[in-house]
Amino acid sequence: MTRRHEEEEHDHEEAGNGTLGNSSLDTRTLGAGVTWVGERAFAGFAIRQQTSEYGLPGHEHAHEHAHEEGEDGEEAEEEEENAFIDFEQTRYDFRGGLTFDGPVIQALNATLSYSDYAHTEFEAPGEPGTVFSSEGIEGRIELDHAIAGFEGAVGIQFLDKSLDAVGDEAFLTATDTNSIALFLYETREWDSGFGIEGGARIEQLEHDNAVAGQVEFDLFSASAGVHQHFGEGWFAGAQLAYTERAPNESELFAFGPHLATSQFEVGDAGLGKEKGLNLEGTLRWRSDTASFGVNLFHTSFTDFVFLTPGTIEEDGELISEEDGLPVFLFTQDEATFTGGEIYGEYYLNNGPLAADWVFRSSLDYVRAELDAGGDVPFVPPLSISAGADADWGLLEAGAQIEWADNQKYVGTGQLGTSDYTTLNLRGALNLSELGHGREGTQLFLEVRNATDEEVRLATSVLRDTVPMPGRNVRAGLRYTF
Repeated sequence: MTRRHEEEEHDHEEAGNGTLGNSSLDTRTLGAGVTWVGERAFAGFAIRQQTSEYGLPGHEHAHEHAHEEGEDGEEAEEEEENAFIDFEQTRYDFRGGLTFDGPVIQALNATLSYSDYAHTEFEAPGEPGTVFSSEGIEGRIELDHAIAGFEGAVGIQFLDKSLDAVGDEAFLTATDTNSIALFLYETREWDSGFGIEGGARIEQLEHDNAVAGQVEFDLFSASAGVHQHFGEGWFAGAQLAYTERAPNESELFAFGPHLATSQFEVGDAGLGKEKGLNLEGTLRWRSDTASFGVNLFHTSFTDFVFLTPGTIEEDGELISEEDGLPVFLFTQDEATFTGGEIYGEYYLNNGPLAADWVFRSSLDYVRAELDAGGDVPFVPPLSISAGADADWGLLEAGAQIEWADNQKYVGTGQLGTSDYTTLNLRGALNLSELGHGREGTQLFLEVRNATDEEVRLATSVLRDTVPMPGRNVRAGLRYTF
């Protein structure tokens, strides 16, 4: 066993079982919506508000006088100040559409969303620290059409968003983001089962930062694919896609402690756009009693953006830790992703215990490497899952088991993760069978991670300090009308 693996096991042993400190969570969500549907038109409006207060594990702070002696000469009891976040988000969504009878123009659809978000980081109750706020509007107009045997859509999409942070621990300065994009998608299928599809998107995006100034990106993406429907339920397809992505506000302008990730993040306003070339193949089969599928992909990235440990200069010296947090830099490198998934289902009506059964399983794997050497951080390991669901009409029951391999291919300066196996159980009473609500109205009970396994996700920034929840039970009522 290597020293690194010994250290990983030691770290996990220290975590132990029980309650993770400062991991409380209180969330409330309210939502409402209304939709009108006519013969050739529809319109809908929805509003959703969420408030939450949650602790930041690993950010417990002691009072400065915690170890001073009291009047009786004894050491005073240490008091902890638990850092936490209080956030509120309100989102408004509108969607509408028109249907036409014309041979070319078939439909017009539009969406518009407005979001108002703010969260405050508290070092202790009653002591507000940094306040983050974001406000933005996003819209999309899409025209569906049919021309010369092709069906598709052409449209426009826009975004106008502002982001600001005020306080001693603000890791981002005020940034306004604006973008406008045009897109086109076309597909055609022949009676033989052969089909083609393709699309393109052009976008102009601008970040205007209060300190670094304006950064502009001209983006282009395109894809093309072919597919074939064969007899007896077989389908095969292949697609080639080229994409360009602009770095976001954090990747460009971050400089400060990011408590949610326990990192001192440093952006780079000189980052270029991220470019990817992806080749993907698909093979599927389906019958009345079973289905099966395989997806394989290979993606080559140019200027892939990722976080890596680094240093910053302070008082003429290079340091790797600031404000008690490790320094992480946003940087770019060429990267290659290769992976795929295999999945299948089997359906059995009136099977054992007089139930209708669905058996399912899947396998997922991704390997991601940097061309300059090393591994891309936060990539999931090989995982395999299998499950079964039984339906008696009034009652449902199900179980799923998932195994994930250890992840030893991790980014620079990161610990690997151990393998784990979890078991999830679910039972439900279908109230619609008793005349309450429409299909989908259920009273349900779930037991997640029933074996109380210690799970650390390779995709989590906080995996070394914050494992996934152990055994937990959830109950609820879902009403459909």
